Amino acid sequence: MAGNLARHFPDIAARHKATLLVEADATTAAEKVWKQAEADAEAAKEAEYLARRDLVRKLQKNEGTLQALFPGDKRRVRSYFRPQRRRGGKAATGTGQ
Repeated sequence: MAGNLARHFPDIAARHKATLLVEADATTAAEKVWKQAEADAEAAKEAEYLARRDLVRKLQKNEGTLQALFPGDKRRVRSYFRPQRRRGGKAATGTGQ
């Protein structure tokens, strides 16, 4: 960039070359930081997904354990967990409708 500026506009290059090089370096550094931040955000998103998947598995195990502890009381076991969606897409309300 500085070479082309000196070739085509030598008088402008003489006055502003140093400033342009400093700004170009700052822009390059900012771009590197931005790319690293995007990579970090993507890694955090992946870690959250894995943690959620692990949590679901643990909740499923806990539900099985509670069913073993209270075999005749499914309602009590379900009370420990969030309502599940029914086929129609509406959340279970427990009202029997």
